[in-house]
Amino acid sequence: MTLDINTELYPCTVGETLRIVLATSLALDGSKDDGRGWRDVARNGPGGESTLADMFDYVCHGKIYKFEDGEDGQTM
Repeated sequence: MTLDINTELYPCTVGETLRIVLATSLALDGSKDDGRGWRDVARNGPGGESTLADMFDYVCHGKIYKFEDGEDGQTM
């Protein structure tokens, strides 16, 4: 897996351990986000709902835009 991290926003160094979570929703119960983007979900605050994003320092949102088949033809 190739991960693109904006090191200007989240500085990290070679050899540093990062915990990565792949999720289909930021909702803690896994429910769909109903078309809301990540900017529409405020960080937990007065009246704000708790989300998966509240558990991490850096959150990115997007779609897989490139994948390659593995050498065995069975994996991506």
